[in-house]
Amino acid sequence: MVKKVFFFDLDDTLLDNFAAFCQTLKQYFPEREQNPDEIKRLYVTFRLKSETIYEESLSNEPKKVTSEFDRWKLVFNYFQQHFTQADLAVCDQQYHIFQKEQSLLPEYQRLFEKLQTNGVMVGVFTNGFATAQTNKIKQLNLTQHIPADQLFVSDLFGDAKPNVSCFEKLKEVLPTEVEEFFYVGDSYKNDVVPAYHAGWQPVWLNRFNERKVDYHTYQANDFDQLKHLIEELI
Repeated sequence: MVKKVFFFDLDDTLLDNFAAFCQTLKQYFPEREQNPDEIKRLYVTFRLKSETIYEESLSNEPKKVTSEFDRWKLVFNYFQQHFTQADLAVCDQQYHIFQKEQSLLPEYQRLFEKLQTNGVMVGVFTNGFATAQTNKIKQLNLTQHIPADQLFVSDLFGDAKPNVSCFEKLKEVLPTEVEEFFYVGDSYKNDVVPAYHAGWQPVWLNRFNERKVDYHTYQANDFDQLKHLIEELI
C-alpha cells in the first residue's frame, strides 16, 4: 500500500538545461570571460523569460505572444554583442541541439530505485506541451525507471503550473491511500508555491541560490544535498 509519493519536475530538475545553456555560450561567445556566478544569474533571467514566453503561448491573445528567440536577446545584450534575428534563431537552435544531448544522471536512477524499494511511488509531473515534454521523457529513458502511467505533462490536464489546480488534479489520479505528497522542482514560482498551496510538501532544488522562501519547504542546492534530504524524508 502506497503511503508516500515523490514526484519530480523535468526541466532543470531531471533534464539539465543549464548545461546546454553553458555549452551554447561557449560556442557563440568564446571570447567572453564567463564568471560562473554571473552566468548562473544570467541563466535565471533566461529561464524566467522562457517561462513568460510559455505562459504567453497559452494566452487567448496571440498578438501578445513573444517569440521564443527573444530570450536570447537577453544574452546578446548581456555580452554587449550586436545581433540579428537570424543570430537569435541559430543560437536557439543550437541550444536545443545541446539540450537533446543531455541524459539522466545515474544518481537519479539509483535514487528512484531506492525510493521504490522503500515502497514510495515515484513519478514525474512537468509543465509544457505534450509532444515536446513526451520527447524529453523518452530522451531521458524515464520509462525504464518509472511506470509510464506515473509520468504526467500538464498539457494533458488542460492546465499549467503555476496554477494550484495542476497539483490538485494530479492528486486526483493518484491512489487514495497516499498520505504524504512530495514534489521536487527547481522553480520557486512554478513548483514550490503552487505545490505548497495544493497541500504538497515542496522540495526545492535551488541550484542557482535564488531568493529565500516565504513558505516552509525543504531545500537543496545540488544533487548530493537533494539525495541526502530525500533519503531522510523516506
